[in-house]
Amino acid sequence: MNEDARDKKQPEYKGPTLIVKGGPTDGATCTVDPGNTILVGSGHLAHLRVDHPDVGGAHIRVSWDDFGLWVTDNGSASGTFLNGEPVMTGPLKDGDRISFVPPESKVTNVPKVLVRVPAGTVLVTAPIPEPEDRPLAEPEARPKPTVRGFLPKVAPPVRPKVQMPSLDLSLLTRPPGLYVVGGIGGLVFVVVLLWIVASIFGGKPTVAGVTPPRAAAGQSVQISGKSFSKEAAKNTVRFGEAVASVTAAADRSLTVVVPAQPAGTKGRDSSITVETPKGRSSPIPFRYDPAPNIAGLEPDVAEPGNDILVKAELAEDAAATVTVAGKPAEVLETQSGAIRIRVPPLDQQKGAAVPVVLKVGQLSSPPFNLLIGQPPLIVGVVPPTGVPGDRVKIKGGGFSPDPAGNAVTFFGVPALVLSASQRELEVVVPGISSSGTQGEVRVQTGTRVSDAGAYTVTRPSSTQFSLRFFAAAGASREQALVATELGPLFLLAAKADTPSTPERAARTAAALNRLLDEIRTGKAVALEVRPGAQPALALRGAAETLLAVTPEDLAAYPAATTPAAKKATPPSLTTLANLWLALLDDHLSIFERKERPLKLLGLSAQGKTVTDLMSALGWRPGEAVSRSAVDALPESVRGRWRDLALTLPAEGGEPAGATTMVEGSWEGTLQEDAGDKTITVRLERSGKGLAGSLASKSQGLTLEVKLQNVVYSGGVLTFVAPLAGSPRTFSGKIEGGVLAGTVHKGPTSTPPTGKFSLRFAP
Repeated sequence: MNEDARDKKQPEYKGPTLIVKGGPTDGATCTVDPGNTILVGSGHLAHLRVDHPDVGGAHIRVSWDDFGLWVTDNGSASGTFLNGEPVMTGPLKDGDRISFVPPESKVTNVPKVLVRVPAGTVLVTAPIPEPEDRPLAEPEARPKPTVRGFLPKVAPPVRPKVQMPSLDLSLLTRPPGLYVVGGIGGLVFVVVLLWIVASIFGGKPTVAGVTPPRAAAGQSVQISGKSFSKEAAKNTVRFGEAVASVTAAADRSLTVVVPAQPAGTKGRDSSITVETPKGRSSPIPFRYDPAPNIAGLEPDVAEPGNDILVKAELAEDAAATVTVAGKPAEVLETQSGAIRIRVPPLDQQKGAAVPVVLKVGQLSSPPFNLLIGQPPLIVGVVPPTGVPGDRVKIKGGGFSPDPAGNAVTFFGVPALVLSASQRELEVVVPGISSSGTQGEVRVQTGTRVSDAGAYTVTRPSSTQFSLRFFAAAGASREQALVATELGPLFLLAAKADTPSTPERAARTAAALNRLLDEIRTGKAVALEVRPGAQPALALRGAAETLLAVTPEDLAAYPAATTPAAKKATPPSLTTLANLWLALLDDHLSIFERKERPLKLLGLSAQGKTVTDLMSALGWRPGEAVSRSAVDALPESVRGRWRDLALTLPAEGGEPAGATTMVEGSWEGTLQEDAGDKTITVRLERSGKGLAGSLASKSQGLTLEVKLQNVVYSGGVLTFVAPLAGSPRTFSGKIEGGVLAGTVHKGPTSTPPTGKFSLRFAP
């Protein structure tokens, strides 16, 4: 069945109807009401959706006014075509087809729009009539009659001969005194000859006027005058330097579509000229009126009876009207660049979007949606479910376009706002302990708080805790946190090379989550602080950095206030970089490597908080942390962890938790010339120092000796163990959960005679 046959089977339509032909929305229809404008395109604001990449979001407008049904290109990239012909603004009739790409385009399967206009519903727009004094049209050719028999011969009419003046060549040989008479005769001949040529071939065009004398770009106007070409393509009409589209042409009138003013043009005054192959006319003045277009509503959320401001550029004497959901609104006041109206009574429910249309003369603006309700209004959260750290969009209206002007909470927990507009907020879901339940989302703008929106928190696993990094709200808009469900990790106070500080936090969290994915696939990851003017966290051996420290970040941290810290060197950028490294590395050790965390114990005076955290989690090496253990963490432990993460350690001196990091049992091997041995080193606190023992196994025998001179300082552990009657000095560092170093038969300044490697044994 062909397309025309299918169209004949369409149901009867009560009014002008637009029907999508082809594409995902094939068969979708939209009825045009008197005085209204329909927006057609692929965008979410379109009344009739035509889904295709080559169809603009608001490609065309279709309007019904007192002069008929019209289609107008809405500034699209590919143009609009009516029955295969390009059109800016044109009348519509039943059976017309609107396409969105040129007929010669190689793009296929682009949907079209079929126009159905029931007979008698719409005035059919006729071509604009020519002036009454136009030349009479040529009579329609008729077939010659068949003549039977003989007719008397009729002599053709005798036409009077015209005596044309001739040029007297004898003038060239006459005496000088006779040139006057001959010159006058020749001049008369030239004038008559020019008159005859002008009568036969015509002259350059003349523009007498334009109706209306002022209009908006995209509006049709009629130019009157004479000597225009009857072929539209042979008339070049310019508005200033912009060339207009000629839609109809006659000897004394042209119908054209007013072109847009060239970019950079100042003012609204312009001029019109018409050029044909016979010449170019003198200019006549023309004035551009701004096309009706709503720039915004203030507020963009209101209820019937509320007053709102419709922002639009209008001519000084423009008679403008406004409709809301097709109903006329009372115009209270016309200001410079805005019209104050009162929302009329409406039937729509709270949260509904209704079109506001501004009409000036015969031109209507594209619709601008007004939300029904009180600001701020939450229409929905997209997506409605997710995990902490997900980016979501809160749809609605009445929001502040300044991200800092909106306070957003999920389940009462503050969320980080990344970007904002009047209609949409992009936020990061904060760390929320509850899972699988629907909770409230609220937005506060100024002193007003929205009604609750809904959001459901989900978890990858209900039994096992899965580490995840996310951006979180700081104390101000200039600050943002990179955090986990345990609490903050990094405090950022500068945007660095990103659009904003919140965006910097979000990008850092995303990079750390990608690092987690690599670790979970078995990749070995070693982190380091890369020195420089701005020290940065980086993967060892990688060219890129994860996060660089800025002076603003350092200034946002409170320094330690202990007596020892007051005597120490002020913290530096490197101090903060080392704190970030310790926090990140210990997180990975606890939850991913399932190894004993050691960095914070050797860095911060509050390092013992790590052991308290591990105890509260019931942590054991090699075992995963349960979901319930994290959800049940006491607030006191969370508070101490927050203090640890947001307090700079003092430069110099030994942290109070330094000895804690080496306490316990360490198992591994000792390698010397005499052969390898399996050894176990046990360390424990003794007063302000350390004590311990070393047990070695060799040939089935176990030998245990007491350690001497056990010192842990500057990240280096040294002790002396008398082995085989000869004291050995051990010196090693803890790195990556491994205590490793060298063995000497004397002081550490002597050449090493062996090496050892030990791993913490719970």
